[in-house]
Amino acid sequence: MAKETGAGILVFHGPTRSSDLKANCASAAGLCQMARAARQQDVILTLEHSLGEFCGTPGQMADVVLYDDGGNLGITLDLYKALAAGYFVEDFLQVLAGRMCHFHFCDKHPGIEERLMPG
Repeated sequence: MAKETGAGILVFHGPTRSSDLKANCASAAGLCQMARAARQQDVILTLEHSLGEFCGTPGQMADVVLYDDGGNLGITLDLYKALAAGYFVEDFLQVLAGRMCHFHFCDKHPGIEERLMPG
C-alpha cells in the first residue's frame, strides 16, 4: 500500500514486548524480514520508539537492529515519546544515528500531557 500511494517510508509501531526473550528475538527477526520485503518495493520500513513496548529504550532498539544484517530497517524517533520516557534525542543518536529515517517532532513540557508545536 505504501508504494501505491507514493510513500517512501512505512512506520511500524512494533509488537508488544514479551518477558520471553525467545519471543522477542522472533519478533525482531520477523520485523527485519518485513523490512527486507519493503526495501524490495523501494519502501523503507521503520520501527518507531514505543513507550514500554517492544522498543522502549535506545538499547532495546539497537538490539533489534542487530538482527538486520542488510541495513533494511530504519528507525522513527517520536520526540514526544522519547521525552516522556526520560530520554533525549542524543540518547538515541548515540546508538542509532545511522538508522534514523524519520522523526515525529513536537514540544513537551514536564508534567503536561499535551503535544505542542515546537517553541
